[in-house]
Amino acid sequence: MATGKGYGQIEPFVCSGEYYLTLRPGFISNMNQVIIDPVTEEVRFKPIPGFPPKYHINGMGYRSTDNFIYTLEQDTRTLIRIGKNGTAQELRVIQELFNGQYPAGDVTPDGHYLILIGGSPFSVYSNFVAFVDLTSPSYPVTVHNVNFTASIYDFAFDPFTGVAYGYDSQNQRVITINFKTFEIQSVSRTRQIASSIASVFFDAFGNLYGYGSIGQTFGIQNTLFKIDKDQGIVEFLTRGEEANRSDACSCPFTLKLQKTVAPRETVPCSMVEYTFIVANSTGFTQSGIRLEDQLPQNFSINKILTNPFGGDVLSAEGPDRLIIENMVVPPGIDSVKIEVYVGPNTVGHRGNQALLSRLAVNLGTQTLSDDPATLKPEDSTFLNVVPFVLDLENQNKQLCPGETLVLMGNQNGVSYLWNDASTGSSYSVSEPGTYWVKAETGCATLYDTIEVVFSPPISVDLGEDLVVDLGEEVRVFPDVNSSIDFVNEWTATTQKPFPLCRTCSDVTVRPLFDATLRLTVTNTAGCTASDSLEIRVNKVKDILAPNAFSPNGDGNNDVFYLFGKGVDRVEAFRIFDRWGNIVYERKDLTINEVSQGWDGRVKDGSWAQPGVYVWTAQVRFLDDDIRIAGGDITLIR
Repeated sequence: MATGKGYGQIEPFVCSGEYYLTLRPGFISNMNQVIIDPVTEEVRFKPIPGFPPKYHINGMGYRSTDNFIYTLEQDTRTLIRIGKNGTAQELRVIQELFNGQYPAGDVTPDGHYLILIGGSPFSVYSNFVAFVDLTSPSYPVTVHNVNFTASIYDFAFDPFTGVAYGYDSQNQRVITINFKTFEIQSVSRTRQIASSIASVFFDAFGNLYGYGSIGQTFGIQNTLFKIDKDQGIVEFLTRGEEANRSDACSCPFTLKLQKTVAPRETVPCSMVEYTFIVANSTGFTQSGIRLEDQLPQNFSINKILTNPFGGDVLSAEGPDRLIIENMVVPPGIDSVKIEVYVGPNTVGHRGNQALLSRLAVNLGTQTLSDDPATLKPEDSTFLNVVPFVLDLENQNKQLCPGETLVLMGNQNGVSYLWNDASTGSSYSVSEPGTYWVKAETGCATLYDTIEVVFSPPISVDLGEDLVVDLGEEVRVFPDVNSSIDFVNEWTATTQKPFPLCRTCSDVTVRPLFDATLRLTVTNTAGCTASDSLEIRVNKVKDILAPNAFSPNGDGNNDVFYLFGKGVDRVEAFRIFDRWGNIVYERKDLTINEVSQGWDGRVKDGSWAQPGVYVWTAQVRFLDDDIRIAGGDITLIR
């Protein structure tokens, strides 16, 4: 039965899209609201005052039907209800839960169940699912043994589809969870950027987020991710404060407003389009909604392009203020679009923010618009208004033979008319000559001309193809013909890359495999020429050794060592006597080095007896080919 034990009067939250996170900095948890710092755009945690410092909670979910957070006290197995003032109400001890931890939880969109996912202390996978019935005052619980081949530390229900999404931290992949069949399905490939995600949550637009870590110690999270729920791609968004064994929930079941502008940059006396995106994830049609937007100074509404919500338009065409009352907003996401005239004297960074009001009390009564192009919450949408200019004279005037030169008149909000009556924002030129353009806005007209000429010719020749021995260096001197300045860009195609100076006038290379060397030269007019050179590598691989040596100190043939071509190193070099005993052994030797050979001494430092010995060598060549060489050597005194 529910005990109803609590501390103070418990009040419901307001469902306005906030995110909540539990932290465990020590052995107890605290409750926090997740916010984005408007200056640094990093995650900050705002503690909820009044939450008692005595619980170790995890596996929590937001219940939209009563606006409380439900969670599990992990040590005592107590079901707890939390209100907006931090008051925690103990409902009942859930003795039915199997031994283990239940870090993952969320409330079903209909508010019926708090679903918990847990695992036994001896398993890396999640293997328990518990359904806590929140509609009954006795809070009955059903526990299922499952076989999830995933480590699930949190999951969340999509506010529009009801699909449960989680993150498998064992395999670093996004998954969906079917709580009827207890099956998981991989949405993404494994090994996503997040090494673990302990907190996942949705916003009112159906966007999925996670708070976790990238290659960090288990249990510490400091990174906010955006998760593509269709492709399963996990994308880094921003850093934040450290969380330890955290869990998150949100109330996405509300009305929220986003505002965008296209284009993002324009000139005075031009038209732009503002879009007001309304998300209704409550599951119910919301009526009597008011949309209001005060445009920047010298902006005016030309017309409403689309309005799927109906209502009474109190102010739209002509004035600088949009007011639509009594809108009917069905579940889903849709947009109001308006065409706006940007008047004269408006150069600058012009921002404004819309308001969606007359929402239900439990939804917060109103919400400001948010610019989805930034991480800042509920921020103004800015339009960059730049001066109207036209300058063909300072564009490239030199035409590359056989190519096309593009003249640009690429300011948004400007109408262009070129000398052949074409009206595009750019103009392609294939012949020298004089070209003109006329540019117009709603309050200004500019003209300009340009004289296009052929660029001086440019060519490059790398010479005849080459054949080199394995390990041999070759220097390539290009023959470039250009009367104006140019830059080089060297590239190489080969099985194993080698160091290459990409901008040098000439290059020295040592390919280990056949290679194609290419040089592209670009002059100051943007004209290019290219040539390539094929380099074939002759795989000369020789290991040579004398058949006798005389270590008598006379300075002549005193050391037995290996020499050859194409060798990277001798990985192992051994000398055996006639009975098969190793009398000398060295590893990682350099070829052709007398200091790397055998001076005729055996392991104990004494001199070897005259006679015939056997040698073997494991040799790695420059192309990573490994061979075993050997023979016999006669030691003469």
